[in-house]
Amino acid sequence: MRMGTRAKILAGAVPLAAVLLLVVAGTAMRDDSDNRPTSASGTSASGTSASGTTASVPTRGAAAGPAPQVDTHKPTAAVRSLPPVAVGKAADLTSGIGVTIRKVSPTTIKADGPGEISGAGVSVVVEVKNSSSAAFDLSTIAVNAGYGKGIPAIRSDAAPSKDLSGSLKPGQTVSGTYLFTMPKNQFSTLKVDVSSGQAADIAVFRA
Repeated sequence: MRMGTRAKILAGAVPLAAVLLLVVAGTAMRDDSDNRPTSASGTSASGTSASGTTASVPTRGAAAGPAPQVDTHKPTAAVRSLPPVAVGKAADLTSGIGVTIRKVSPTTIKADGPGEISGAGVSVVVEVKNSSSAAFDLSTIAVNAGYGKGIPAIRSDAAPSKDLSGSLKPGQTVSGTYLFTMPKNQFSTLKVDVSSGQAADIAVFRA
């Protein structure tokens, strides 16, 4: 009877021991998985990926780049209008460069291109003389006209207009023809301005 009882006790203890072994093994496996490194596709809490590359996180308020540069260049000379002179009189545009309005005559302008306007106008012959020792760039010359109380006259490229161009050598004189549309009854109020990118002064002529 005693041996039978011991056998029953041992038989009941075997399953209990097996259960305990399974519990211990499961706990060990869970602890081991908690200690494993993150996968290759994951990123650690510190912002470093499994490949060892630190993630770049933009800083709020950081400057995007260097501040743009501001052009503080100022002209070397102030632009000014010279006292008006009559047609046929010379005005010094700059040292050694004289400008003269040789002729102002009424004309009828015939449009020969897109944007051109036909009608009454005026022809202005501008002469430039180089008395300096250096060549003068005529392509920088600008001729504008107006009439009445500051009303701009419209420039026309119709024939026989011919702009000043090229380089004017020392001692040379050259002339160009400029056409402007304007009312006939305003010819007596004509004002012509001649300027150049090489000069600070603007020569002014009155009809």
